Amino acid sequence: MEAFLVSLTSTALAEIGDKTQFLALLFVTRFHRPGVLLFGIFVAVLCNNLLAAAVGGWITHIVGGVVLQWMLSTTFLAIAVWTLLSGDTEVADAAIERYGLLPTTIATFLLADLGDKTQLATVALTAHYHSAATVVVATTLGAMTTAIPTVVFGDRMTQYLPLKTVRRVTALVFAGMAITLLLHR
Repeated sequence: MEAFLVSLTSTALAEIGDKTQFLALLFVTRFHRPGVLLFGIFVAVLCNNLLAAAVGGWITHIVGGVVLQWMLSTTFLAIAVWTLLSGDTEVADAAIERYGLLPTTIATFLLADLGDKTQLATVALTAHYHSAATVVVATTLGAMTTAIPTVVFGDRMTQYLPLKTVRRVTALVFAGMAITLLLHR
């Protein structure tokens, strides 16, 4: 249960104010097709989380004990810094016109999340908890908990969320996770 709750919460927090949330907001305000967007985002997030969990499981077999703990702590600290420094991104309309909204959404979100802080967090959480299925389900749900309101409420959401503050809180959470991991030996 701990693996599920930590994975869900950390991913949901990390996704708030992340570039993929800005992409979702951009897509929904321009194309007004929330069902297609949510399905595309879900497919992309699930694929990225499966890949990240596989990498996390592989790392636990290669690296042991203290080294793994330091690697995970460093990863969480890097995610904290990345959260503070991340910004939004734009998507070309030409791709949507050429390939359609669903394939473009899936491809864009797949590429946007490759090596992203939430994907790295999924690697680290899988390595820490040794439960790929639990982490994948939780991180996918965590990512979707921010994607759904973003897509459903669209540009109204930016009026109510102080993204700078949310990014700072998210960074503190990841820094706290890094410190806790180092202290928990």
